[in-house]
Amino acid sequence: AATFVMALGTGITVAVLASLAVGARGFAAQLGDLGGRGEFGARAIEVLAAAAILVFGLLMLGGAIAARG
Repeated sequence: AATFVMALGTGITVAVLASLAVGARGFAAQLGDLGGRGEFGARAIEVLAAAAILVFGLLMLGGAIAARG
């Protein structure tokens, strides 16, 4: 039962992430239509997203190290 629930959770997570990616692509296309300011906005969002992923990964690493210790 636990394996099924984990698989279901993974499937839901992947579906949500895919939906967000499609939505973000449309949003980025709209920003691109704005010209120079749109490009800056797209780059700023890209950098913020990369920083968020980095921070989340470091938090997960820290939690894994703390759990071993």
